[in-house]
Amino acid sequence: MLELFTLFMLSIVLSFDSFSIGLIYGLRQIKFPPYIIGTLIAITGITLLISGFAGHLLKEMFLSERQSSIAGGLLIVSLGIIRLFSIFKERNKEHTLKYKIETISLKEGILISVFISLDAFVAGIGAVIFGYPILLIVIFISSMGGLLIIVGQRIGLVISKAISIRGLDYIPPVLIILLGLFYTF
Repeated sequence: MLELFTLFMLSIVLSFDSFSIGLIYGLRQIKFPPYIIGTLIAITGITLLISGFAGHLLKEMFLSERQSSIAGGLLIVSLGIIRLFSIFKERNKEHTLKYKIETISLKEGILISVFISLDAFVAGIGAVIFGYPILLIVIFISSMGGLLIIVGQRIGLVISKAISIRGLDYIPPVLIILLGLFYTF
């Protein structure tokens, strides 16, 4: 039961980007059509399957149980650190994109999906090394990404005025680092 809860929490933390993207687009009155949400879930799922197989090979061929735990934890910690540095980089640029359309395009939806699934790739390897079944990883993380982008968009559409979510940017990377450290030690 603790494993399912941990996987659930990992899926929420990894999907916070989806929520943030949905919120930002919602605040700009831009909607994600259902086929874009489906694309997001599919790309993330495929990415997780590929990373899960890579993690399984690493675990079976090269790593003992303790080494697997340390390697998985370090992968997840590194993911959190990378995300934390990307926030600092974005803050230094300080640019805002303005959209004048009401629905996101397929091309933009695919780019967002690829961006979101990059984190899932590293997390998928780490989660499989920890011993989570790949099918559960795919279901939890892909579904949570799709759900949170919808929730974020709806909240953004309701608020539809400029608010600052800058303080929340640091929460997901810090939670990922803490989760990785928990498994490492």
